[in-house]
Amino acid sequence: MTTEPTTRAGAAPFPTQRAPVEPRTGSRHAAEPDGLGQLVALVKDGVAGLPHTLDSPRRTAIWCLWLLGIAGDAWTTGFMLRDDRFEEGNPGAALGMDALGTTGYTVLASVVCLLMAVVSTGRPAGRVARGFVWFFLLVALGKVAMTVNNLVLWHTA
Repeated sequence: MTTEPTTRAGAAPFPTQRAPVEPRTGSRHAAEPDGLGQLVALVKDGVAGLPHTLDSPRRTAIWCLWLLGIAGDAWTTGFMLRDDRFEEGNPGAALGMDALGTTGYTVLASVVCLLMAVVSTGRPAGRVARGFVWFFLLVALGKVAMTVNNLVLWHTA
């Protein structure tokens, strides 16, 4: 490395850079865990926050959204399938109901949604974790929309 100033054609001279006092440790996001680490942290935070759900308005709101969607979709679907005018329109759900029965499939789907609810209440620590939280919240909104759709269909048919 030279200590003499360098010049560009037509420009004023400028000194060369000095060596840094401390070596660089990587990018400024080096402390951020990788994608799997972000998901593990998200799951741990969601599970650890369960006992304190009512202390956090954010966690409480997310749980209310999920529970409205899970319970509403399960109840409206169950009531509609007991009525002879309706049948399951989702081919995947119909296959699951044939294999597990209506109650078994509803319980399995509800448990999966409850697990997504727990994870979605965690505090995301990175882009990957935020992506998962947003995806899970869209699923919750879809469950609420299905509840509303089922209610409208049930009362107008």
